Amino acid sequence: MIDIVNKAKFKIDKEIVFQAVFDFFAFFPAKGDLTVVFVDEDEIRELNKKYRKKDKVTDILSFVDDGCEDNYWGELIICPQQIKKQASEFANNFNQELIFMISHGLLHLLGYEDESETGRLEMEKIGGDFMKEYYDKS
Repeated sequence: MIDIVNKAKFKIDKEIVFQAVFDFFAFFPAKGDLTVVFVDEDEIRELNKKYRKKDKVTDILSFVDDGCEDNYWGELIICPQQIKKQASEFANNFNQELIFMISHGLLHLLGYEDESETGRLEMEKIGGDFMKEYYDKS
């Protein structure tokens, strides 16, 4: 089950989110329920400060389930305003950037890290491969 909660003042196409998660699970099999929460810049900044000790707005945060609930995989917290800003930086539209960041967050839930250069490059490659497989159909 995928639960999507939109707490941000930003219109989100939930079907795109569902499809991106579904496609990711087909690309990189994983099991479990997932919650995707959209929040505004102030809230993600506070969460980033609290959990990562980084006092800045970020695009996505991933929280792995600590084993309290059966079949619950984790939670993605996404800031759509930040995704929109980044989209133009990377010559993507909003939905392309959102899908890429969802795959990035899901990779974190699988245990990948991007704190090291090696980890970051590995995650970018896997995310890029996912986008080519499912979204670059031209």
